[in-house]
Amino acid sequence: MQFLAECTADGLYQFLQEDIGTLRNKVRICAGPAQTTSDDTSTFVALLDAFQSVAGRSDPTVAAAAKRIETANGDVLVLDLIAEFATTDRQFHRQFTKIVGLPPRSFISIRRVLYALQLMSADPGQSVADIAAASNFYDQAHLTRAFKQYLRSTPARVEFDSDGTLRSIVAQS
Repeated sequence: MQFLAECTADGLYQFLQEDIGTLRNKVRICAGPAQTTSDDTSTFVALLDAFQSVAGRSDPTVAAAAKRIETANGDVLVLDLIAEFATTDRQFHRQFTKIVGLPPRSFISIRRVLYALQLMSADPGQSVADIAAASNFYDQAHLTRAFKQYLRSTPARVEFDSDGTLRSIVAQS
């Protein structure tokens, strides 16, 4: 049986108490049944409850910083986070990367790209330059480079269904 669970930025670390680099080496992709029964769902929820009761705690600074980045849609500087949470540059980067699995700067960039996608979905007629400015990219070229890096597509090639759902850009490649 397979389920998809969405976690906070430090949620996986809290459950497994291992840094993301170690977990990457243990990941196994497998096929599962097309449908699940309500018993399967109950079992999954019970498993999550059991995990939660023994889950460790991650660094509260990292959790708060990740939450701040998410709520600001990436419109925050790493130096401001370091000053806000009274930590050293090296310590912050090391802990953030260990727990979240990405350096803080990459996490910020991804949040900006996700916010740009959200803006594009809300108003498909909006110009890419306006979206770049609203999602705190320096200019349209900066947004395009970030899209190519994280989505392997350009903003012009991204399409949404009539209900605002992102179409697969992998199929267009």
